[in-house]
Amino acid sequence: STLMRSSAASDVYKRQIQADIIRKAAQEGSCVVLGRCSNYILREENPLVRVFLKADMDFRKERYEKLYGTPEKGTIEELLDKKDKKRASYFKFYTGHRWEDIDNYDLVINTAKIGLDNTVDTIIDYISKLN
Repeated sequence: STLMRSSAASDVYKRQIQADIIRKAAQEGSCVVLGRCSNYILREENPLVRVFLKADMDFRKERYEKLYGTPEKGTIEELLDKKDKKRASYFKFYTGHRWEDIDNYDLVINTAKIGLDNTVDTIIDYISKLN
């Protein structure tokens, strides 16, 4: 239908604007971009450090509840699973690659194992060793 074509065109347009903003930010200097397929958008940039943060479900549920409380509908685990599926689908649609494929990243950190502060320190240490 016309409405669906219009919505799809709008999504493509929004995606192009996001990609342009991400490229511009990277060209202006060092920056951190969370998500939005930025590792793919910036794949030709040099230097580029692509980081994937992961954690087990118990850690993620605890962190979600601490930050946002209990969801109005469903469980935290259902909500996180749904978000993961959306991220994976978005990444696959725009890049043709699997979101969770570690070959898409330079550094993969399990934040549940070392905590968030140590995760930040690990990323900074990794980048400093590249320079």
